[in-house]
Amino acid sequence: MLAPYGRGVSADSASDWTPPPPIRPAAPVTDGCLSPHMGATFTFTHLLNLGALLGLVTYAAYDLTNLATLEGFPLTVTLVDLVWGMVLCATVSGITYLASARLVT
Repeated sequence: MLAPYGRGVSADSASDWTPPPPIRPAAPVTDGCLSPHMGATFTFTHLLNLGALLGLVTYAAYDLTNLATLEGFPLTVTLVDLVWGMVLCATVSGITYLASARLVT
């Protein structure tokens, strides 16, 4: 089945092959880490707040969908899960910030 694609390939024609251009990353690479817009103005507290916001939005997508579509889904489960998502993502953001600050310096 692959034979038609291999016909006409010789050592001479293989030497004419040129590699494709390199792929550029979507975000700037700084010190080996991707940092799309992270500058010196980001503080530990700011990243904790951004992590909490990320947790709120991602857990809200799931919990509010359940609340709207499942009959009898309790509101208290939704609220507790939203707080848990905020705490979890803020904690991971803080740990990541501390680990990256330790690795960079």
